[in-house]
Amino acid sequence: MRAGAVGGFAPARLGTRFAAWLIDSVVCFVPAAIAYLALVYFTFHSQWYFQSASFFEVIEKGTELVFNYPVDYLHVPLITVGVWITAALILCVIGGVSSQTLGRKITGVRLVQAHTGDPLGGGSALMRGAIFNVIAAVPGIGFIVHVLVILSDTSQHQGIHDRAARARIIPANIDPAVARLHDATAQGGGSAPYVSAPYTPAAYGSAPYGSVSHGPADHAPGYGVTPSGAPHADGRPDPQASAYSTPPASAPPEAPSWLNPDARQPINSPLARSLDAPPPV
Repeated sequence: MRAGAVGGFAPARLGTRFAAWLIDSVVCFVPAAIAYLALVYFTFHSQWYFQSASFFEVIEKGTELVFNYPVDYLHVPLITVGVWITAALILCVIGGVSSQTLGRKITGVRLVQAHTGDPLGGGSALMRGAIFNVIAAVPGIGFIVHVLVILSDTSQHQGIHDRAARARIIPANIDPAVARLHDATAQGGGSAPYVSAPYTPAAYGSAPYGSVSHGPADHAPGYGVTPSGAPHADGRPDPQASAYSTPPASAPPEAPSWLNPDARQPINSPLARSLDAPPPV
């Protein structure tokens, strides 16, 4: 994550962002240019003074007539601008829904929502593009305003249109989920919050009585060493006891009397009589 990232998203480089915009501008310009050439040619090639002219001569002379007599040939600029606007709208919607246009895909950047990293969406992308073009259409200062605002934002390089649409241009190789996790980890003091997982014998194996399991179960209540399981005063079993509880201590079984050296047999027992009897001769 580069320095200056806010909200977990590092901004795209200004040169890369400009290259993406330039490629997309060419993509919108190509259909408009084709429409203009077709309009001029089919408007003037049938005139008697253009009958022997080549294609490029018709375009050259026809352009002069369009500029000199704009009212008479108003359909040429109107249709040309209409084609350009249509191409720009389609590009905005595609770029908003998928977060990438041809220019952004080539340069490796994406258009995303500022706080989630999800694609901006078609409606927000249309609003963003409209604000950009309205400001850029101001003669002389439109593009200068865009450049100055973007340069003044040293952390995210957001323009007026980006802030209005709550959008950011980020490198395409940034995973939004990883970026949000990185940001949450940094805000939490350098380590992600630990989440305890419930104990399962399949995950940690069956523990013997009295043993302590090692793993997330150590941090969750009710696992590991539990109360002794002794009954309550009224005789009911302790509900906190479990199969993994330490069993209550019990006295060892009493040894048989024949193993106890202190145990004395009755004097009239067969064993005592056999011991007191004289050995056979």
